[in-house]
Amino acid sequence: MNRHLEQYNDQGYAIVKEFLSSDEISRIINELAIIYSLSLSESTSLECSTGGYSYQNLCDIYDMCANTNEQLKARSYDISKSLAVVCKTATKCSDRLKKIFSDRTFIITGHQVRCDDTVGTRYLELHQEIMGMKSDTCVTCWMPLLDTNELQGGLKIVPGSHLKGPLQHEWIESPWGNKAHVVRDHKVYESSAVTLTVGAGDALFFHPCLIHGTAENKSKQARWTFVSRFDDIGDIRYLVDESKDNCVSEAKEKYVL
Repeated sequence: MNRHLEQYNDQGYAIVKEFLSSDEISRIINELAIIYSLSLSESTSLECSTGGYSYQNLCDIYDMCANTNEQLKARSYDISKSLAVVCKTATKCSDRLKKIFSDRTFIITGHQVRCDDTVGTRYLELHQEIMGMKSDTCVTCWMPLLDTNELQGGLKIVPGSHLKGPLQHEWIESPWGNKAHVVRDHKVYESSAVTLTVGAGDALFFHPCLIHGTAENKSKQARWTFVSRFDDIGDIRYLVDESKDNCVSEAKEKYVL
């Protein structure tokens, strides 16, 4: 058993160090900044240096875009998922999954570069990824574009919680109007949750039943992370049961209240 698979089975997650190079991270940041800058008027756009936009440039442009036109910011966010450099990163994650799980075949269910600003409108309470996927043996890749720690926040997990299996979930609405599924009585698990310290470009692959959520960003700088989700093609009921006209996991049907 390789060490990443051993860690995944034991703790519910595995970290592949330096999965993305600094150049790969810079290309993602630069192309994201270009998309968001297109939603700004010429009077508010920022000039980039010869080497392209920096991480701080991206944060500033995102804030300007949000303050100028929230709808165009949302459209920029949607379009950014289709950037070639983002799709290429998802494919690279898929290739690594094949090395970790040599006997499984995955499809890319979705990918994005997510911004968690200091306001916290996109924070998620403790939940399990299995509730939003097509298969019950899905895997998620989470990768920050800057170092994350107790100050910057990032991913908050309950180590070993994947061994509990699917837990009952319920839908809640955040103070900002976002709806999300969370573990029922999720506050019970808060005392066991830890905020992971993950370096920029380190890839964290985690189990569908790992209890996790968003760690608060206590800094003054937005946090950008790449997220990609993969479903095990051998566990998608849609392909083997003609009565299933959707692709949700069986756990979602049974455990969401």
